[in-house]
Amino acid sequence: MTNKLPDNEIDEDSHLELLPLNKALSTHALIRPDGGVVVQSNTLIDAAYRVTVEEMRLLYMALEKINPKAELVDGLMPEIVIPVKEYREAFGLRTHSLHDRLSEAANSLFSKPIITFEHNEKKGKLDKIKRSWFTSLAYDAEGEVSSIKLRFSPELRPFLYELTSNFTKIDFVQLARLDTPFSMRLFQWLHKYKGLRKSKRADGVFETEEFTIETLKYRTGLGDKYKEFKFFKRDILDPAITKINNQTDLSVTYRLVKEGRSVKSIVFVFMSDSETMASKPIRPRLPSRPRVIKDSHAEGEWARACITILEKFQKDLQDYDSAAMLPIRDAEKLLSYYQIAGDKKKENDLKKHLDSRRITK
Repeated sequence: MTNKLPDNEIDEDSHLELLPLNKALSTHALIRPDGGVVVQSNTLIDAAYRVTVEEMRLLYMALEKINPKAELVDGLMPEIVIPVKEYREAFGLRTHSLHDRLSEAANSLFSKPIITFEHNEKKGKLDKIKRSWFTSLAYDAEGEVSSIKLRFSPELRPFLYELTSNFTKIDFVQLARLDTPFSMRLFQWLHKYKGLRKSKRADGVFETEEFTIETLKYRTGLGDKYKEFKFFKRDILDPAITKINNQTDLSVTYRLVKEGRSVKSIVFVFMSDSETMASKPIRPRLPSRPRVIKDSHAEGEWARACITILEKFQKDLQDYDSAAMLPIRDAEKLLSYYQIAGDKKKENDLKKHLDSRRITK
């Protein structure tokens, strides 16, 4: 089965939303205490597959645990064990009902293929090659020692083991902060381009090649969904950009490439905070709402604690970049906390601010 990826066409009238280039440059990098990284061939990073966020997290944990020097045993890849407790802690999940969900995710992932695009010299085009992620997958349910056990397919060995070129390393902690399949895939693509010398401009900003909208949707399993770009932008693209900007070491925007009035392609433009002088603030977790009576003193105390966290985060963002604002979702949460706490002035001021942002948008 062969096919050629969609060609990209440039529209000279495309629009660029400016990066916050006045951000301070930093050597700060977020790393896991044990130095955990996800390493893949760029062929896998560019592959097409459709997974849920839980399946992707399971996949990333498995990729992080790979020993790149391990050898095949009886033709099988080494077994990788992922304890449920470790999965919960790695992604900061509070739920203790992961056993069944992970079992379902593992079973579903086992049946989903990955499609790579590999150059065929004889045909002079890209072949689409479908493979399975795993050859075996087991779920061991024994209370707190429950775990997922899996083996990657031997056909994926060239893309995962003993890599010497054309591969990308990504910090596991930053991947773990993202919570949609599209944001995770986009974050991988950006890091791939960060490793390509031709992608770095003289001003230190990185720029990707063009991605057609159809290519982005196909590679991330969206298929025929979001036929109108405005809905793809609203529901998939912009939330992913916001999440990456708020939770990782990359600051990213994009330029739209049009054909007439239709958006055909996107070029992503980004900076890496790991090459600058001050790290971008990460929004702290908010405390869970306690089981208390509505409008009670305890509810008010909780709301004020959330207000303190979000207002500090807002100040840290503005100290880092004077043009930065709270993401709209966080601002809406802050508005609800002002309402609970009864701070009418801040409530009204924030309502006006949100209204102006929505009109502008």
